[in-house]
Amino acid sequence: MIDKHAPKRRTVGGTNHRKQSDISEDTRDIMRARDTARSMIRKVSPSERKIMHEKYKRLRNRAVASLRRDKKKNAAACLDKGMNPWKLADRILGKRKLNDIVLVENGGEVQSDKEKAEVFNRHFIDKVRGLRDKVNTNVAEDPLEKLKGRLGPRVPTFYFSEVHVKEVKTILKKMKKSKSAGVDEISSLLIRPVINEIAPALTSVINRALRDGIFPSLYKCARVTPIFKGKGSRTDKNNYRPVSNLSLFGKCQEVCVDVQLRIHCEKLGLFGTHQHGYR
Repeated sequence: MIDKHAPKRRTVGGTNHRKQSDISEDTRDIMRARDTARSMIRKVSPSERKIMHEKYKRLRNRAVASLRRDKKKNAAACLDKGMNPWKLADRILGKRKLNDIVLVENGGEVQSDKEKAEVFNRHFIDKVRGLRDKVNTNVAEDPLEKLKGRLGPRVPTFYFSEVHVKEVKTILKKMKKSKSAGVDEISSLLIRPVINEIAPALTSVINRALRDGIFPSLYKCARVTPIFKGKGSRTDKNNYRPVSNLSLFGKCQEVCVDVQLRIHCEKLGLFGTHQHGYR
């Protein structure tokens, strides 16, 4: 029945996953000339076949080089538009992300997305608790006490200074363009056109938080996404790692605090002379 109503058909070549819009017209002309030269190899006489084969190889190499130039131009254009470099790399390499996660827990498949979220939530919390339990409190020292002992009692007291609107605008403009967002669903790409309108209100919130010593609770909540590590079974929760997306406005406040603390610590020489990372 299948052979009668859906007979097998032979197709020439494989599936072309390359987008036609990414190929320039000059490259298409070279590819057409290459295909013509390849088809002519069997049609010409044996004495001309070697010449035609050499012509085909030259056109083939030109087509490959031209396709590479088109890929470079398209990649540069995507980066200029603010596309995430990792997403661009995945698109060039042909990697596809699987949004649907199939989990197996206690010998059975987890059905609903809510249950999957609860499984990952418990798993990641247990991982952190396990790491904390491994810490030997008898050996661990408080780095702040060691720093106080080295500097002595005459250390200038640190106070936060007022943040200006211009500084907040600069921080927001320097943030990487991205669609990723925290629980509030506000991304850097979303607010970029309205930075001038948002910056005064955000500056007021930051200064109030620094003055009162209160970090907004909403900034402490993160949207956690499980990412497959690339090895092992996709159905095993142990083969996933968490990626946390925090609030954009919370990140802006963190940068304001980091700038002021960094200046204070560098002025007093609190950083090690050979310390460059994890400052």
